[in-house]
Amino acid sequence: MKKLVFFVWISHKNNKDWKLLEAFSSETNSGQLIEKIEKCLELCEIYKTNLVDFTPLNEIWKIRYPNKVEKITGLKKLENKINNLNPDLIILFWKQVYDFVLSNTIIDKSIFISSQHPSYIAVYKRKEEEKYINDLYEKIKKHL
Repeated sequence: MKKLVFFVWISHKNNKDWKLLEAFSSETNSGQLIEKIEKCLELCEIYKTNLVDFTPLNEIWKIRYPNKVEKITGLKKLENKINNLNPDLIILFWKQVYDFVLSNTIIDKSIFISSQHPSYIAVYKRKEEEKYINDLYEKIKKHL
């Protein structure tokens, strides 16, 4: 049976037509990098989601980081998904997501690991993309 691995980021993004994109959509730099990682994990089932299930916008319609209430509400939904699907491993992309989830969840913390967000690699560290993929693959393999 395939191991179930969750990929979790902070919040959704909209495309240029304001359509809500799925978590780690291939329309984004992050999603394209995640697809490469998924190919390495063919023995795993991947479930991609976000802590907050909408795109938080400020008063001038620019993307903003979710506030604490939005993150707590999202965490409760994430905990329900975790309890229903029982993943073997949860990768929290971005240190702030990892710190928030681990400091606010009652779920066994041993199933969580952190990783830099793939958009950081795709935008600022393109030359390190292969190393990022290999390092994350090894980290996942070690924990499964």
